[in-house]
Amino acid sequence: MGNPPPIPSARISCTGPLEEEGTYDQTLEFRRGGDGQPRRSTRPTQQFYQPPQARN
Repeated sequence: MGNPPPIPSARISCTGPLEEEGTYDQTLEFRRGGDGQPRRSTRPTQQFYQPPQARN
């Protein structure tokens, strides 16, 4: 009665990193236009992903 349902927690864990990663990979890929780093993996992209503002 005093414990609210873990809706935000499950949502972030279910659609948070999963959807964001997929969208990030595709968005940064098209935005960068293959600046020299081919889409080898979908996970390392986020680690090497750098904001366009800092690069430009």
